[in-house]
Amino acid sequence: MISFEATRALLFPQDGALERSLACWHWVTQAVGDTLPIGLRIPLTSADPGEAWHRLDGVGTPYALCDLNVLGDCFEALVLLHQAWPESDLLPQLEALRDQLLSLVHRATGTVQFFFNSVGEVGPGHHWRIGQTWQLVKRILQAEVILPITPETIGTLKPIVWNTIERAWDRMGGGFFFALPHCLPDSIEGHDLVVRRKSWWVQFEALAALDAVAVTAHFDKATRVTASEYTSKTLTFIEQYLLDEHSGGFFDHVANSDENKTDLFKGGAWKDASHETLCLSQLLERAG
Repeated sequence: MISFEATRALLFPQDGALERSLACWHWVTQAVGDTLPIGLRIPLTSADPGEAWHRLDGVGTPYALCDLNVLGDCFEALVLLHQAWPESDLLPQLEALRDQLLSLVHRATGTVQFFFNSVGEVGPGHHWRIGQTWQLVKRILQAEVILPITPETIGTLKPIVWNTIERAWDRMGGGFFFALPHCLPDSIEGHDLVVRRKSWWVQFEALAALDAVAVTAHFDKATRVTASEYTSKTLTFIEQYLLDEHSGGFFDHVANSDENKTDLFKGGAWKDASHETLCLSQLLERAG
């Protein structure tokens, strides 16, 4: 709602949207507290932290942890709010959010940690999630209008770009996998540790991020050229395997050998049109 009303405020400044966006942000900060740099915390439902680690919330996050998804959504919302309200005092919070996001990057592997605890420390390993990784890259680059991109930021993002392409792109069938281990091996005792599902939203977040990298002059030429190549490859993959050529829209994921493509979801509790709409709008805007 913060993002929605802030966007409305940018388009229709006089309809009260900015006030509604601000009211939502104030509610969030009052409801979840502001003791952390990120301004958010996940309340424990048990006095025993050890017990909390074994309980999940509605989206699968342990109650003792915060996650990259919430942090990234918060960052994107505040970027939009600051654009609609440039005289605000949100800049320190945005800088803290950006720094918290970048602190989850492991430079040596180019992977991004998904969970962190209530004091901002990185949580258990779990799998490296490719969709959120590309989403982080995109959001940091899109925030340049407010937070200038520094050499340190590029130094953090560049390994993500190269290593995600190297390890998460399916060189046999194309497209990006859903998740992998943070480092090799990708299998143990013959058991595959790669989540090979190719969800629609992961491909669209990859497409948007790679397009942003390709046109960001702060990256070196080799990185920009490679990003441009994989922008084209990802778009081709989406058109070939996820586009519903008969009725329009995009399928939830690439059909497996035992699935009928036309039976796949195009809408549901987690399958809306936000990822593709935002991505394609970005590409159309760049195309002029």
